[in-house]
Formats: sequence, structure tokens, C-alpha cells
Amino acid sequence: MHGAAAADSLHAAGAHGAGGNLFAELLHHLQDAHTLETPFGYVALPQFPPISVAGLTIDLSITKHVVFLWVAAVLLILGAAVVARRSLRSDVPRGFGNLMETFIVFIRDEVAIPNMGPAGLRYMPYLLTTFFFILLMNLIGLIPYGAASTSNVSVTGALAAIAFVMIQGAAIKAQGLGHWLKHLTGGVHWALWRS
Repeated sequence: MHGAAAADSLHAAGAHGAGGNLFAELLHHLQDAHTLETPFGYVALPQFPPISVAGLTIDLSITKHVVFLWVAAVLLILGAAVVARRSLRSDVPRGFGNLMETFIVFIRDEVAIPNMGPAGLRYMPYLLTTFFFILLMNLIGLIPYGAASTSNVSVTGALAAIAFVMIQGAAIKAQGLGHWLKHLTGGVHWALWRS
């Protein structure tokens, strides 16, 4: 009963825009675009002609998700610099540094060490950068006129590719190439790898 009432109120609220479909109007704000939406109107972003590389056409135009990805990257760099500078002055973090330490200790004690053991501490910079970068991109999506870059499959695909390379590189470094190949192929003889 409660769910039906909520659906009716959503439909009634959306009856004024997008032909009565609230979800279509909301989806418009989530999609990538070549313009930025502001309270004063739309701002066109620079567009470049697509380039072809080995028969693959690549569009390097700047989009809304790219802009907010850059914003998240700049905020991450500035925030890390502020926390690092303050931690040099005092052994006990205060304010924003204390909040960041809470996240850092969580990632160390609940993600890195339980999943990778003590050797996982060397991957803390990668884990923390990825964690805070994704967190910032998602939080920026909650700000009015902002966009969550993680809603773009290219961003999540690139993050997945980086994670894949990091995982395989760490495995090769820890086990050696021969043992890594044996583990990857399930111990099957190399002559059977193609079939």
C-alpha cells in the first residue's frame, strides 16, 4: 500500500513535465551532454572533430561527465594536499584531517589487511586514491547542476581496467610469471591453452 501511494505521488509530481513521466525528466539530468546546466542556462562545452585510429573513431570532445571528473580530481588533489600539510604540523589530526583519518583507517583495517594481508599495505595509496576519487565523483552528482561521472560506463570501465592491471601486476610481482600463469590457467598444460 505504501509503495503504491509513493508511485502515485511520483506520477502526480511528474505530470507537469516531460509528458507526465517524472523518470524521463530525471533521466535527462543523468545523461552525458556537450553542455553544462547552470541556474542561468546552458553553457556549451568545446567540441573537437573525431579522430580515427586503426579504424576506430574516437571522440575527444569535452562532455559534462568529463568536466565533473576533472572537478573531482582537482578536489582530491587539493584535499590530499591540505590533509598532508596539516599532518606535518601535528601528530594528532583535527577537523578535516580527523575525518580523513577515519576513512584511511577503515580502508586499511577493513579492506587492505583482511583481503591482502600485511603485504596489502603497500597498495594503500592506490586503494585510497580510488576510494576517494569514486566517493567525490558520486558526491558531486548529488549537488544541484552537478553530474556523477560514475554514471558513465567509460569511467567505470576505465576504473575497472586500472584495477585489473593493478591486480594482475601485483599477482605477477608476488608469485612470479610462471606461477601466475599456472594459477591463471588452472594448471592445464600450455598445449591446451588455445582450446
